Amino acid sequence: MAILPGWEMTDAGGPAEPRDLPNEHPVVRARVRELRGLALRDLPGVPICLADDFLMAFVRARDLDCAQAFQLLRNYHRWREECSELVGDLRPGPLLPLLARGYHGALARPDTHGRTVLLYRVDRWDPKVHSATEVFRVSLLTSELLARDARTQLRGVTVIFDLRGLRFGHVARVGPTMARRIASVLTDSFPIKVRSIHLLNTPLIFQSLFAIIRPFLSEKMYSRDPPEKWSRDSATVRRSTCTAATLRRASWTRWGPP
Repeated sequence: MAILPGWEMTDAGGPAEPRDLPNEHPVVRARVRELRGLALRDLPGVPICLADDFLMAFVRARDLDCAQAFQLLRNYHRWREECSELVGDLRPGPLLPLLARGYHGALARPDTHGRTVLLYRVDRWDPKVHSATEVFRVSLLTSELLARDARTQLRGVTVIFDLRGLRFGHVARVGPTMARRIASVLTDSFPIKVRSIHLLNTPLIFQSLFAIIRPFLSEKMYSRDPPEKWSRDSATVRRSTCTAATLRRASWTRWGPP
């Protein structure tokens, strides 16, 4: 028996959570149509993609709340306008050398919560060869693809940073401008839910890097997931995200959505 039109009951007898409804569900489709209508009405002249799979990412990222999804969509386009030099020609070709080094990728299997696992390996980034802009564009390209992945829309992502090899040359590449852009993607300008962050092999110099990024993180994100609670050993990451075998196979990461 439905409590609201199109709203189903779970096996336990309670109403289904919005985030658990499939993309084909009438309630979810109605939210996508509502968001499209808001975009057409309130963002005239803004070049917005109105495809269902694109708008679905924003609806899912805000748990079917169209008002919040519309604000996220507005932030997303404002961010892209402000960072046009990063997103204007976002193609994999120029980034293949960095991708080939294995700096960043998505594990082939989700974690124990069904979330897509993103892995960053700092020691695969040579700051003398690749700029922070190139590194950021690699992450942005992957995120744009994952935002349209149905499983990622539902479950979000778990992020693992392997900071082995982090040195002053890396920190020097990340200035306040780049830090603000990174923080915007993590907080309120991109339609992906970052469910958890894990750090491995954290050197002392990480504190210098975090000091650059911290002023741009929202209080909500910082209080929900402060760095002192971030996992810093591989055993903890394995217990909370994936099996030991999956983490050992992390060298087999590949670019793009699983």
